[in-house]
Amino acid sequence: MEVVSVAMTVQPRIKQSPLIVLNGGSNAGKSTIARALQEALPGIWLTFGVDTFIDALPGKGDSPRSGIGREERIGDN
Repeated sequence: MEVVSVAMTVQPRIKQSPLIVLNGGSNAGKSTIARALQEALPGIWLTFGVDTFIDALPGKGDSPRSGIGREERIGDN
């Protein structure tokens, strides 16, 4: 019986997608602006609250697999 070894390299298809981040305190109007942008911009735009996004990550963001690093800063350095 002949054994044939096949090596295959899979290169991920990277497509850049635009991302809009709205930052602000409670009742600042972020959701209202997001809905207005969904209506005004071409194509399909999704909105995610930050809590929903973090909950969807492996380990809710605490796993090294999530790709999120935390940095502690002390002072203005």
